[in-house]
Amino acid sequence: MIPIEKIPNLSTVSVKLLQAVGIATAEDLQKVGAIEAYIRLKEGGFNPSLNFLWAAFAGLEGMHWQEVTPEMKRQLKKTLKEEEEKRSVEWSR
Repeated sequence: MIPIEKIPNLSTVSVKLLQAVGIATAEDLQKVGAIEAYIRLKEGGFNPSLNFLWAAFAGLEGMHWQEVTPEMKRQLKKTLKEEEEKRSVEWSR
């Protein structure tokens, strides 16, 4: 298993928060993806910024976080909103 600290772009704080919500290895983060990790942090009572989302996405893609284009950011935000809305419907049942 590869330690989550090996994923580029993740700060020490981000790593600790991910570990607090059960995402402890690079494989864990690869399995759930950046959007799910962001949502789990929110569900865990943390307040991740969108910069975390860009950094996690870029790290998983082997990019520097500053290489995330405005179009990629728009798509990530759109997908995040859709997933949050979907969960909102599921949670209200």
